[in-house]
Amino acid sequence: MSTANVFGYGSRTYPGNEDLPFSKLFSGSLYARSKYEAQKIALAYSDKIDVIVVNPTFMIGPYGSANGSNRIIYRAKGKKIVLVPPGGKNFVSVCEVAKGTISALKKGQNGEAYLLSGRNMTYLEFYQQIRKVTGTKQIFFVIPSPILILAGASGSLLRLLGIKCALSITNARILCINNFYSNRKAICELGLTKKGLCCIFTKENTIS
Repeated sequence: MSTANVFGYGSRTYPGNEDLPFSKLFSGSLYARSKYEAQKIALAYSDKIDVIVVNPTFMIGPYGSANGSNRIIYRAKGKKIVLVPPGGKNFVSVCEVAKGTISALKKGQNGEAYLLSGRNMTYLEFYQQIRKVTGTKQIFFVIPSPILILAGASGSLLRLLGIKCALSITNARILCINNFYSNRKAICELGLTKKGLCCIFTKENTIS
């Protein structure tokens, strides 16, 4: 179980896929780098044991907590004004990732990796959809990229001084890009459906 970010990301028109190399942007993320190194080591043994890798994008869904990936929902919950990053990412239901993982065990090929991705959306589109599903009244303000980058640089400086800070220059830069991926291989080889993978905006997924 790896992560999509071990592969290069792309645009909405040309999304990232399993053939694109690890992006330099994500090399500054300890999480992404650790997954990338672990995946390389695991696949190096595919001539001795069966190794199949699944690479989920950003998962949301039931039983998620405010400390996990569902924090993107919690950070806007109950707020009238929500600050939104300028970039975007690929969102997928954790339920579909579970189905995809089982399918990979049954149908996946040894030595192969499969992106389990859903819908490519900007953060603004994501929050607008949640507002539609939940029926809440919220105003969204998209943070300009230069301001977010400046805030990230300040966060990195605070970290160097030993002060804990959630934002760094690396994750600020990541929040400014459209981190989009394709699910073509998983659909073709694992038998998953585009409709299923892209169905994430249900009350079960977006309301705790």
